[in-house]
Amino acid sequence: MEKGELSSNTFSYKEPHRFNDKNYILVVRDKEISVNVIPILHLQEGRIQDIDDYEMGDKICTTPNRYMQDVPSISSRFSVNQLIKISFGSIIENQGHFENEFKPRSKTFHTNLNELKDNEIIEIFEGEILEENAIFIIKEKELEILIKDIYIQSNNVFFILENEILKGPFRANKIDKSGNFIIEKSQWRKFGIYSFNTDSYIEFNANEIKRRIIIPGVVDSKFIKEIDFISDIEIINRFKSQIESNPADFNPDTLKNLLEILQKSLSLMSVGENDRNQERLFSILKSTENEILAKINISQIVPEIAQIRVEIDDLEKKRFSLKNEQTQVEKRIEELNGNKERLDEDIKNLSVIREEELKNKKSDLETEINDLELRKSKLDEEIQKDKDAKSSEIKELEGTNRYLENLQLSLKDGIKTLQEEFTSEQKTAHQKLKELLTQNQHYNILSGREYSGLDDSKKLNFTDFQISIMNYSENENKLNNYGEFKSKLTAILEKNNRKFETHFIDNVLISIHQNTLTLFAGLPGTGKTSLVRLLTSILAPKERVREISVGKGWTSQKDLIGFFNPLSKSFHASPTNLYSLLKQLDYERENNQFLRSPLSYVLLDEANLSPMEHYWSVFYNLTDSSSKLGSFLKINLGDTEKIEYANNLRFIGTINYDQTTEELSPRVIDRANIIRMQPKAFEINNISCNEIDNLKISYSECIDLFDLIDFSKDDKIIGFDPETEIRFNTIKKKFEELKIFISPRVQISIKRYCSVAKIFMYEENKPLDYCIAQRLLPLIRVQGKKAKIKLNELLDILKSSKYDISSKILEDIIQTGSEGEIFQDNFNYFLTLSHV
Repeated sequence: MEKGELSSNTFSYKEPHRFNDKNYILVVRDKEISVNVIPILHLQEGRIQDIDDYEMGDKICTTPNRYMQDVPSISSRFSVNQLIKISFGSIIENQGHFENEFKPRSKTFHTNLNELKDNEIIEIFEGEILEENAIFIIKEKELEILIKDIYIQSNNVFFILENEILKGPFRANKIDKSGNFIIEKSQWRKFGIYSFNTDSYIEFNANEIKRRIIIPGVVDSKFIKEIDFISDIEIINRFKSQIESNPADFNPDTLKNLLEILQKSLSLMSVGENDRNQERLFSILKSTENEILAKINISQIVPEIAQIRVEIDDLEKKRFSLKNEQTQVEKRIEELNGNKERLDEDIKNLSVIREEELKNKKSDLETEINDLELRKSKLDEEIQKDKDAKSSEIKELEGTNRYLENLQLSLKDGIKTLQEEFTSEQKTAHQKLKELLTQNQHYNILSGREYSGLDDSKKLNFTDFQISIMNYSENENKLNNYGEFKSKLTAILEKNNRKFETHFIDNVLISIHQNTLTLFAGLPGTGKTSLVRLLTSILAPKERVREISVGKGWTSQKDLIGFFNPLSKSFHASPTNLYSLLKQLDYERENNQFLRSPLSYVLLDEANLSPMEHYWSVFYNLTDSSSKLGSFLKINLGDTEKIEYANNLRFIGTINYDQTTEELSPRVIDRANIIRMQPKAFEINNISCNEIDNLKISYSECIDLFDLIDFSKDDKIIGFDPETEIRFNTIKKKFEELKIFISPRVQISIKRYCSVAKIFMYEENKPLDYCIAQRLLPLIRVQGKKAKIKLNELLDILKSSKYDISSKILEDIIQTGSEGEIFQDNFNYFLTLSHV
């Protein structure tokens, strides 16, 4: 089979893929440009597939991997024309192709390329075999370096095509003085002749060389018959072996002549003769068959045996010499024994002298010990004095600390008193309002005026926002349409001076659409509010967006939405205008317009100026709810004022952390994605003032793109792949050691996020990295040195898994908790957002 005719369908990098040892692209290193490789075919689980040359191009560019910079380039790792495979990571579009059409259309990391395993792909080399000398002369000279660098250095085998006959398998041993390859038969398979037809190999051209390969178990050649492969030297050695095993059957003079004739016959044989073993040996010995008559001794036949006897005689002489030497050694031992007795006597005398010296040294050491003990006593006195002084300082510090604690309690009591006074003032004002409304109602009754004009709900006008929708349920269409949608969104952001890393945009889009509440956290001036304004303006018409500045002292939903007045039997909307948006959603639900309408978005600017669990409480339980036909989200605003809407409302908040803000409660943290904004150099004055294009994406399209569970006919089963499951459980266990328990709600949200993100993000470790940074690290609120040890262990796990985003945030948490006096050993995610 030839390349281009291997399969009815072709492989393109645009299809979802992740390579491994059983799913890879077979490539050859390009001889012209060292960073390029030439794709041959795609192999997956025993199935071969042609490469889509139009989509992927005829070459693939390999780029350095910034995470594995110590890995050498492919020009250092692989030879030109060497068969290698892309068996890790993935292939993506090469943006450089649009700048220069001569650059490849696709690219991958050079670390994703790996050598083939032994005999994973078997190559067929065409050439001539000189069996007498075990020499192979290859026809394609450009492949000689391949055999020299790869095959001689490894256990890989190959087949040889000679005169349209396929023989093998062979191994290359070395190169002779003439530059030819010395080969031998391999035991990898039966050695012999194999079938050679278009179904038994794959043929392709690369670097202007025609090559053929066999893929065992996929495209393979069938064994036809067994043959032998033996050089003339091996034939002679076998013949000599027969003589050695039967020494009585030959006359020495005849044997000598026979060997001379044999050597002469070998020198006269024609080059390329390919007779089998017995026929070749018979031809060599034919002229001497009548001369082998007498019997001889084996030592006369084989010169090696005679040589062994000479060596035995030499060894006998050496044995006699060694015996004489042994006698001399024994005499020497007797002399040494005499010397030993004299030395023993000297040692006894020396022991007496040494004992006296040790006694003197002991006396000196005892004196030194007494001096040291005296010095130690003085040091103990000095230490006690310092200890007493430090104790006095500690007592003073404890007194100061008690004073500060009392001051803190006093401040808390003062704040509580102020809050109670504020609440009391609100109640008084509300009571006065009720009295005023009662008086006004009486007046209206007496004067004949109708009171219904105060009902805000009767003044509302509703708009039809329906747009055409598309179905993104198939992964291929989903990825392509998402890519087009994301490209347009990115272009609008860049036009407004907001450039972000591509996966950050993926993360933001998945987070705000899968969660009812998403919070942007960071220091003031990092562009949180301006980014949310841009995003909501791109995603929805301005009539479906509310920007709400949260006020200090908000205590209930009446500050956010409004309140129902029991006296006037009407609803009074808050100045935030959120009520009108909720009524619009209720109208769309009644008229079945919600699926074709865009989502609605609410920006809660400075969301934690007041406690969110107070003014946002009406939406708490809705964060775990989903919409189904006949079942919608419900809000009770008092008495008969009820609103029902599909799950097409999203809250996006911005938060800071300082002495003017409130801490987020665990209930809020458990329900929100907290996206951290890093400080970046951007000029707010450079943001475009032009009207922002609206992309008009419907609620139905968001359900398909982001796998929302709303209006799903079947319960979607979500989960991790085995490798991610192991990593997540390891991290989860480390959080449990810190006494931080991850709720089922958070675990389900992480799995839903990863199931979509792994389709959109080409870096496979990014989905879980973002989830750890946004859903798990905000849970950290621990104290003590033991907690610091556990956090460092968690940091090691994150770094070893190359979770760069969460590693950086956790490093900030540990550093902030380790420095200063206020935050000493107090490790809290939100302390890293403080600018005071």
